[in-house]
Amino acid sequence: MRFVLKSIKPLCRNHSRQLSFISVVEKPLQFTCQHELISKPFTKSESLQFKCLKDNFRYRMNTDFNQVRCCSSDTSSNDLHKMLPAEFQEKLKDKKISRCYIISEEGNVKYSHDELKELIPESELKSLDFEHEAIFFYSGTRSDCLMSVFLWRTDRGQGVGGVDYRAISSMAELILDGNKFSKGLGIKSALAGMWAGGGKGFVLAPVSRQFDPEFRRKVFLDFGDFLTSLNGCMVAGVGIGSSVPDIDTMFTQSRYVSNVTPFYGGSVNSSVYTGLGVVKAMEAAIEFLEMGSLEGKTVAIQGAGNVGQVIIDELLRKNVKHIYVTECNSMTISDVKDMFASKADGRLTISKVSFEDTSIFRTKCDIFSPCARGKAFAWGKDGSSLREVLNDTTIPMLDTKIICGASNLPVHTDEDHIAIMERKITYVTDVVPNRMGIVSKLLEPYGRMGEDPDLDRHLSTEWQHSIYQTTLRILNMAAKLKIHPEKAAYILGEELSREIHPLYPHRTQRIIQGLVKSGWHEGKDFWNTRWGFNGDQLV
Repeated sequence: MRFVLKSIKPLCRNHSRQLSFISVVEKPLQFTCQHELISKPFTKSESLQFKCLKDNFRYRMNTDFNQVRCCSSDTSSNDLHKMLPAEFQEKLKDKKISRCYIISEEGNVKYSHDELKELIPESELKSLDFEHEAIFFYSGTRSDCLMSVFLWRTDRGQGVGGVDYRAISSMAELILDGNKFSKGLGIKSALAGMWAGGGKGFVLAPVSRQFDPEFRRKVFLDFGDFLTSLNGCMVAGVGIGSSVPDIDTMFTQSRYVSNVTPFYGGSVNSSVYTGLGVVKAMEAAIEFLEMGSLEGKTVAIQGAGNVGQVIIDELLRKNVKHIYVTECNSMTISDVKDMFASKADGRLTISKVSFEDTSIFRTKCDIFSPCARGKAFAWGKDGSSLREVLNDTTIPMLDTKIICGASNLPVHTDEDHIAIMERKITYVTDVVPNRMGIVSKLLEPYGRMGEDPDLDRHLSTEWQHSIYQTTLRILNMAAKLKIHPEKAAYILGEELSREIHPLYPHRTQRIIQGLVKSGWHEGKDFWNTRWGFNGDQLV
């Protein structure tokens, strides 16, 4: 069998180019990707656009088929930048591996299977910023989706983080994002004075089926099983692409979840507290720069979702001069206009833009507030399509004094941080202003109340671990040491992250050790034997 899919709308404007996918018949649903050059060779600019186009289609094909091969890739290579997650899962299946792990103990990396060591060599793993206690991989029994959990430094307690339900283009991207986000969540929890470590979960599901209700239910039932099998070393909540109903589905299979609906004991809609926290961080930055107060200031906001709307409301209440907002979703724009029609009194301008639009970066303002995803479509010098929002292309556009928003990790490299410093822009690192989501997750097991003083103190100006005081501490430290604020935040956060849980020291690390000793990677769960269970059925 041999066929070609053509006439796929390209991302670049050169319509004389097209991408074709030609099947190879070694196995079903296994494809080779190659491009056809129909006219003259690409210019340098066109080459960058075509690289973006190729990466985007490779990303989309990986999400829609079980296994994809790119003809430029050597499939026998261990290059994790070329290995697709679906290909990685297929190799595990060939070896009959449904559970596996990579553990770090005192600097030594241990693999559950020799085959895993061959697929993810230690040298490549360490080149991808690996400094974690554990990575667990799991193949869902109902959905057949690859799932993973990353744990970073659990001295302060269980790893806590969201579950992303999205496509990822390579195993290198999965490991980099897992390491980056779990560490960021660990730092965030430590700076907030919470007793938790860093955690992050991923489900790599086909885009074509992500909104299929029955398939989605299978996916999150599987992730609930995954969490239960890990015996509580990870507590999962809402992440990119997942929702509160998904967490409720997981809750039917595992108690190690947070962000459940109020009907199941969930605590609060954290977007309200997150928005208020961002505004508190803005006020701290204004205090640091001796700019007075928010009154009379101009603010540009990228994204008007739930958190962005709270920020708009609070800024209007504090009498800012004007708020400029860009948003991709027409329904959201309509809702925002209706919501603030009377309150804004001409002080709010909201514009409908495309996903790749960068006009908001050029807006002259006192504060620029990124509140969209931290990684989005953006052209950069390397031609990549999905990049951090603040990068070598967008940073030079900025005309602002302060950056402070709700986006997770909108800046990635030291070079970009330095570029922000060189433009004399004060960057409030995201691990402080958007902490309230993780705070509400961590407080949820301890009960709930209408007016919660343990939530409110994070929004105070006096408590030492409050958003306001932590922001000032980080900015002052960065200025004193002449380093960028994120580096200062991570120095403080890493120091705090090594504090040992006062009631249950090293408990999570012992749970991880127990998983290794009990043969978790071989499908063994001690509680099946202890409590007389065999799968879901009582013996």
